Amino acid sequence: MPSLRKRALTAPYMHVGQFGTLEEVVERYSTGACRSATLDPKLAMHLVAEIQSSEQAKAT
Repeated sequence: MPSLRKRALTAPYMHVGQFGTLEEVVERYSTGACRSATLDPKLAMHLVAEIQSSEQAKAT
């Protein structure tokens, strides 16, 4: 399994590099995910509409 060590130093993030910081990634997931025609059906079965986190939890 690959290590997550120093992951904060490896921007950009996500499969197309759309986020420049880990904070942006956390914010994206805390606002929920959208269903779309291109979303893998296996992922859609387990899609969580919204991940709610406190500001303190997001900072850790």
